[in-house]
Amino acid sequence: MSRPKVLECKKQFSVMLKPSIIQEIDYYCKELNIKSRSDMMCRLIENGIETIDSLDRLGIIKPAETEVSVLSKLRALISLGNLRLDEKGELKVINN
Repeated sequence: MSRPKVLECKKQFSVMLKPSIIQEIDYYCKELNIKSRSDMMCRLIENGIETIDSLDRLGIIKPAETEVSVLSKLRALISLGNLRLDEKGELKVINN
């Protein structure tokens, strides 16, 4: 269910986050030159919804545990520096 690109009034929505997560949000706001936490969170939530929608359209939304497992493994590879984009933009696993 892709949202149409129309101008809508926004509504306030509050969440409680760990201070470490807020620190990361602030870091990426600065890195990506995003003017506020609110804008950053809006982008993250919209992208997350689009991702979930894509998974649903592919019929793979139900096995969410598998997705979480795969994402967890990808995060581990990235944090260890074992997953990179090459000059063509292709993902490459680097074995040490």
